[in-house]
Amino acid sequence: MKKRLPKMEIRKSKYGGFGLFTAEAIEGGSRVIDYVGEKLDTREGKRRERFYDSIGYQPLFDVTDKLVIDGLIGGNESRFINHSAKKANVEAAIERGKVWFYANRDIARGEELLLDYGFNPRQSSKR
Repeated sequence: MKKRLPKMEIRKSKYGGFGLFTAEAIEGGSRVIDYVGEKLDTREGKRRERFYDSIGYQPLFDVTDKLVIDGLIGGNESRFINHSAKKANVEAAIERGKVWFYANRDIARGEELLLDYGFNPRQSSKR
């Protein structure tokens, strides 16, 4: 039996723009949501990254050294997970070429999902 993923809602974020918030409590270690979108080679990923950097938005996720996912094109609400190096409550894991986010602790209902991107999204190119 496949386990149901928790319900989410998109709302205004104190981190800027919109964020992804839990609509129910999530137990630490639970699978939360996957990161989906258009699959690109790294060359196209770098081209799009320059554009996204110019508008201050970063929907690209490096899966391997040859595969990038653009969450803006064909993506889901996971693209609204904001960055926080200090308050991250989800972590990414790559499983069979797919990106999944897991709760790294118990997350209360109504809490914003935050991920440490591993780079400062407000600065220029991460690659």
